[in-house]
Amino acid sequence: MRLGISRAGALLWSLLYLLLDGGELLSLLAAVAAHEAGHFAVLAAEGARPNALWLTGTGLRIDYSVEPDRAGELLAALAGPAAGLLWCAAAHFAGFELSASLSLALSLFNLLPLSPLDGGRAMRAAVGRSLPGVELALCAAAMGFGLWCAARGFGSGAAIAAGWLSIYTLADTCKSRPNGIK
Repeated sequence: MRLGISRAGALLWSLLYLLLDGGELLSLLAAVAAHEAGHFAVLAAEGARPNALWLTGTGLRIDYSVEPDRAGELLAALAGPAAGLLWCAAAHFAGFELSASLSLALSLFNLLPLSPLDGGRAMRAAVGRSLPGVELALCAAAMGFGLWCAARGFGSGAAIAAGWLSIYTLADTCKSRPNGIK
């Protein structure tokens, strides 16, 4: 199996390494591992075997040997957040509150119907295509929410996350249309 990391993936995980202490980073890695295990489980049930893992600016991308049908793709997309919610409950009952909270946030965030996230993959599998207008409106709403949080003194994390995700969503939207956004 091939392993790879994009420049943005290296930047993202380097920043997380610098900003989080050891316990926070391990809590996040446990939440991410549970999330990705959900994807792997459904893909394995579909007969797909991962042949490459890529650490990107929006998380882990799995390239697999067999393209699942639309129902399989929908299940695989939703399996990550579902496994994350299961980990959230297990971590909570085991007393790992930070990992439980991070897993809950990761799961809910990943359900947003934006192309680089699981919610976007699920949307494409359900309707057969992405909906750029919906994605761009959600990016604008997320940016507005992030700026509102920053203005209210809640910190700039939401605005930074929304901006980072908007860049990837716009790039995916432009890639999927030959002449850019129309």
